[in-house]
Amino acid sequence: RTVVADVAPEAVRLLESHDIVPLLASTLRTGVLDELGWPALDETYAELAAEAATRQQGHRSEGVGVTGAWPALVLHTLERAVVVGPEGVLLRHTL
Repeated sequence: RTVVADVAPEAVRLLESHDIVPLLASTLRTGVLDELGWPALDETYAELAAEAATRQQGHRSEGVGVTGAWPALVLHTLERAVVVGPEGVLLRHTL
């Protein structure tokens, strides 16, 4: 805090004048909108969803499931599982 006050005293003054408790409480309750905005997550979900849609044309009911495995997520279909973390794809596995 001392460094910020030295470098940007006006910013510190503005921050101190705001009641951040309600904003922080709301954010902690609802999460940050882009908290799971990982490009690899979006790409992998689209990839698996496209595969599942192709298989459904053969009258086979399938979708993409998502399971939490902190700090990663596991995306899966009946045939594949992909582990995705904040830094990218961690593991691909054929079931």
